Amino acid sequence: MYLLALPDIASFYAGPSIEKENKMGYDIFGKNGNLGQSLNISGWQSLMGLASVFGWESQGTVMMSWKDNKIGEMFPPICFDDKKCIDGQWVKDDTWPGSYCSNSYQEITADDAKNFAEALEKALEYMAGDSASETGFIEQLDKEDRAEDRWITAKDIVNAWSEPDAQEMIRGFVEMFKSGACHVV
Repeated sequence: MYLLALPDIASFYAGPSIEKENKMGYDIFGKNGNLGQSLNISGWQSLMGLASVFGWESQGTVMMSWKDNKIGEMFPPICFDDKKCIDGQWVKDDTWPGSYCSNSYQEITADDAKNFAEALEKALEYMAGDSASETGFIEQLDKEDRAEDRWITAKDIVNAWSEPDAQEMIRGFVEMFKSGACHVV
């Protein structure tokens, strides 16, 4: 299992951003090629942190590669069109480490995407004040984070996504993740 803990994102965190001048980031597309969402590096890390706070346990991504039957070589999906392979099949690349933080066309499975969406929906409910069962939840996590001297806490992550534009972005991710498997490019 690929668990994403808050300390894992701390070194990258700077909050969500929809700024167009970001130098590096991730584009996440639904498996059908539409419903794309884009975030800078820190925003993607922060979104995964937000989902983790609200119960998402990452499963790790999957890499599918094209295996050419004639030469026996494997090609990543981003190289497939250039290779013009017609005699082969898609196979799971067991050497892939499961990273979400790469522009390698890795797949977030349908089940993982569904769980991601559910956690983000819980976050939106919490931020809207609609989640009575979450009363004190973030405050408790915040105390634990501060006790462990983390310089970024669960409360910080939730606050970073509290602005209306950021919440609208979350809704876009929820819609996309609910549609099934996605690719990170």
